[in-house]
Amino acid sequence: MEDSLRSPQNSPLKTGLVTVGYTGVDEPGRIVADADGSIWFAGYSSSYSFDDDYWAADYRATLSKFNPDGTVDTSFSDDGKSFLGPYVSYWYGGAAEFGGGAAVQLGGKYLVIDSGSKATVSRFNIDGALDKSFGEGGRVVTPVGDDAQNAIAVLADGSILVGFSAVDDESYTEIARLTPDGEIDLSFGGDGRLEIAGVGNYSPFGLTLQQDGKVLLTSTQGIVRVNADGTLDKEFDVDGIASYSKGSASGVTVQADGKILVLGSFENGAGIYRLNPDGSLDTTFGGSGQLADGFAAPGISGRDAVVLADGRILVSGTVSTFADGTNLGIMRLDPDGNLDTTFGNPDDGYRHLTGGTADNLLVGTHSYNYAISGGAGNDLIDGRGGRDLLTGGEGDDVFRFQSMTDSFRTADTAFSDRIRDFNADEDMLDLSALGFTALGNGHGGTLALKVNEEGTRTYLKSYDADPDGQRFELVFDGDLSQQLDANNLLFTPGLLSGSDANDSLFAHGWTETLMGLAGNDTLTGSLGNTSLDGGAGRDLLVGGGGIDAFHFGSVSDSYRTDSVNSADRIFGFEQGVDRIDVSALGFVGLGSGHNGTLQVRTNADNTLTYLRSLETDESGARFEVTLQGSYQFQSESFIFASTHTGIAEIQLLGMSPDYTLA
Repeated sequence: MEDSLRSPQNSPLKTGLVTVGYTGVDEPGRIVADADGSIWFAGYSSSYSFDDDYWAADYRATLSKFNPDGTVDTSFSDDGKSFLGPYVSYWYGGAAEFGGGAAVQLGGKYLVIDSGSKATVSRFNIDGALDKSFGEGGRVVTPVGDDAQNAIAVLADGSILVGFSAVDDESYTEIARLTPDGEIDLSFGGDGRLEIAGVGNYSPFGLTLQQDGKVLLTSTQGIVRVNADGTLDKEFDVDGIASYSKGSASGVTVQADGKILVLGSFENGAGIYRLNPDGSLDTTFGGSGQLADGFAAPGISGRDAVVLADGRILVSGTVSTFADGTNLGIMRLDPDGNLDTTFGNPDDGYRHLTGGTADNLLVGTHSYNYAISGGAGNDLIDGRGGRDLLTGGEGDDVFRFQSMTDSFRTADTAFSDRIRDFNADEDMLDLSALGFTALGNGHGGTLALKVNEEGTRTYLKSYDADPDGQRFELVFDGDLSQQLDANNLLFTPGLLSGSDANDSLFAHGWTETLMGLAGNDTLTGSLGNTSLDGGAGRDLLVGGGGIDAFHFGSVSDSYRTDSVNSADRIFGFEQGVDRIDVSALGFVGLGSGHNGTLQVRTNADNTLTYLRSLETDESGARFEVTLQGSYQFQSESFIFASTHTGIAEIQLLGMSPDYTLA
């Protein structure tokens, strides 16, 4: 390895890996490195649900950005990651409407491909807006495709390859090429597309173009190389197809010397292996004693790779967690397949999350110990499970604990989180989900305060263990025994009420209920979990960054008559996260709008969604609420009367089982 690629002497080692999590299960797309070394990572994130014997997932496009050294670039979206506009859905066990791939061009231009009568590629800017300069108004219909598996890749010159296969009267696989701006490249295959002969329905996951014009495709069946005329390259391994029986290949790229890097998930835990130009396994790659020769990158299920100008290799994919699904991950290797310990998070036993200058929601997982630093904003920090190191930084920060397993100890082991810089005059500790009632002696639902002899640590703890032998404990740097009190310890959810006038209520960062009462009110959520109850009047309800519940206690809260529109409006509803609570009104599900069901309709241009009953009360009013945006609702987005209990709502909001809506 070149000296320039070695770690500087005495420099602290890093893990070689950086991860980022969104919600539920994170799925990777493609990556690209800008000229300055910045890394863009396209992906999807979803929350799964179960409905009528089908697993369903609503995927939302995600875009992440990293600095060249593998740290999160907080100059992008303030925390290095962003949800974009496009949604796609996947039904396990049924028909699919799923973008078969997401890719990214230089500068963070996000590409997504969707099936239809023809595969369509759309491009979005980093702010989530459709890029109207791409194709025809932001989209291009490719000359391939018809309801089947798709794949997408961006080449070094910015041009785009789209792979496709289907089973019609005859199985076939095709590839199309687009220019960087979304025009069909007619020089490719004669009419912009190339049919691959002799492979049938190959279902490509990854594809790329060699400098000599030959095309490489990967799938669960192996890797195929075809000539520029679409015929199999018989000089590549066995008749053009290289198979690997102990896993599946999902991505492919080519190094400057013609060697081929294949990404995927393999039996030995590797995320990448290397082939020689003729398709044979290159046993000089990786093989650090933990893996078979020719394999590298343990711990990541590879999806894509980028070879940098200095020969180092960026590998992107998913990193499994034992309790939190999958996260997105990027690993860097040297040209020989060895882990590059100058890249990624510090090798200090923590996963790292860092905020920026704005208000950030920073949430760890139950799978790892996290070091979370809020930065300069008014942040909400939630380490979840694990023994976490929490730093608020500047601003009015909220530290939230929603489960005993977030911070606890047993008779012989400590799993307690540590807060390094709690400011008793500005910060808040949200314990409202745990059921404690006050400070006290640590028994009977109270928490005790203890300080060590040196005065360098303060312990907030319970002495009553749960059936698993766990009791809550949290550690603060410094002596805070005279500063922690009801002003900065939240034992029950906050309540902010309006009046009979037109009020504007803004939630804080902690768990809270906003009640507008009468009047045409504006209620706005925050980073925390918020219940928004507008009451009477035509209200504007704006969701925040947490798990929000939009509560309706009476038809008079949001209704229409033949002559009056007093329907509330909901902005920022996050499907798969937020809920609409209509249990008090007796509605039992979605349907025709009759017999206790609610009808869902959108307006002509799909900018508004109406949730309505078609049955009127004695005054002629019928329930209706309007949501900004187009939604395809399932029952999981609601709390209905047939399934509603107090505990169900509390678990949604992260509140104690003793708490009820005022």
